[in-house]
Amino acid sequence: MSQSKSVEPASVHSRILVPQRYNRQPVISRLVSRYGLTVNIKAASLTSDNDSDGWFDLELSGNPQKLTNSLSYLQGLGVNLLQLA
Repeated sequence: MSQSKSVEPASVHSRILVPQRYNRQPVISRLVSRYGLTVNIKAASLTSDNDSDGWFDLELSGNPQKLTNSLSYLQGLGVNLLQLA
């Protein structure tokens, strides 16, 4: 009988700075659907005009490897990540 090792969920609290070119893209939704993360939006600023960048304070929780992959995905989009306490 094999025993599978359970992976403890990890959590990261970050501010992501989203370039204006992604204002109309489902960036947060993709974190949930692609990486199976739980996302808690603690604060946000995103305007309907396409002339300014937006930001989200997020608490991301889930499988540590998927969490790491999701942060790499965001960086690949040119999203700046700031670790928050």
